[in-house]
Amino acid sequence: SGCINVIDIELPENLVSIGKEAFSKSSSGFTWQTINYSLVELHLPSSVVSLGENFCSCPVFVAENNSTFVSDENGVLYTKDMSELVICRNNKLTEFVCPDTVTTIHNYAFYKQTSLTDITLSQTIKTIGSYAFYGCSSISALFLPNGLETIKSYAFNGCTSLKSLSLPEGTKTVEKYAFYNCSALTTLTIPSTVEEIPEYAFYSCDVLKSVNLTSGIKNINSYAFGYCESLVNITLPVTLENLAGDAFYGCTALTTINVSSNSENFSCDSYGVVYNKNKTVLISYPKGRTNTSFTIPSTVTEIAAYAFYGATKLSSITIPSTVSVIGEYAFYGCDALKSITIPASVKRIEKYTFNSCDYLSSIYFASGSLLEYIGNYAFANCNFPLGISKIPIQAVTNIPDSLFSQSF
Repeated sequence: SGCINVIDIELPENLVSIGKEAFSKSSSGFTWQTINYSLVELHLPSSVVSLGENFCSCPVFVAENNSTFVSDENGVLYTKDMSELVICRNNKLTEFVCPDTVTTIHNYAFYKQTSLTDITLSQTIKTIGSYAFYGCSSISALFLPNGLETIKSYAFNGCTSLKSLSLPEGTKTVEKYAFYNCSALTTLTIPSTVEEIPEYAFYSCDVLKSVNLTSGIKNINSYAFGYCESLVNITLPVTLENLAGDAFYGCTALTTINVSSNSENFSCDSYGVVYNKNKTVLISYPKGRTNTSFTIPSTVTEIAAYAFYGATKLSSITIPSTVSVIGEYAFYGCDALKSITIPASVKRIEKYTFNSCDYLSSIYFASGSLLEYIGNYAFANCNFPLGISKIPIQAVTNIPDSLFSQSF
């Protein structure tokens, strides 16, 4: 790293392999902003059979008698049979049509090709690799092929001009961070063949307003739609089996989460709050609601992890005497919450439960408390000028780490 004013490199005729990021100016471990990287093109000898990910940042041309790779007139590199697109590094390309022989787009294939505005993907493509279109910030429209099966992690992360997206029926896997920070994306359709929406898949899609989740989806994981700040409402598919309480964290406009009455696993109330089917577990409170108070139904015995995480408008929450468990991060960052009463029925308060409730000035523990466990940082980073009623620790066997850290 740190080679400046490199214009030409002559590779030896017996060269067999080139490691990852060997000639790349987008190295993950080095800041290249001060480097004058002038390598215009790279010529591979016939002996090369192995190339590391993101190995260069310029057009690549390969000897005609190379038995492993082939290149086109723009310096786009493929495997010899043209079934795999290996790398495209040509900052003069604004349009690209993928050959109909290609079934796989390699990891980092179009990494940070910011000049690319229009790309046509062949209908034969089945797999789009990790970071394949990462940072392609000028692509505004994308039509994914009908044969597509897998979109790997970070594949379209940072495609900040992409406005609409419809994953084709037949797509099976979308990996974490796949569409992270697609900040111009307004509409999204996920087909029935996708069973899981992973962590951070559509995180920070700031203007996303319409999401169509079709039947077939079984799991929506942590932060899957985190900070989709324009999302107002969403309907959970009837097939859903697991919903992370923080799946919609930071969705400050989200007022309603709808659940079909035919769902076997979930239900909702008139406030758009999601519960398990028989309403014994409160799973997720919509963070965009403007209500300042909320009373948890008496059917609830458990407040799930992250249930009210970041519900910044609530200044008053009533917990019924039926609740025995308050999950981790359940009320984390409820900035307007001023006081809370912990009913005697509560046996466990998990870690970070009331952490960073900036205006939480008093906590009252009801008499006859059955409290057995308090997790680390449960009341840290709060503000207690009015104090706390006597904490019933008779049955608590340990005082956890940083329980009231920076709260007095």
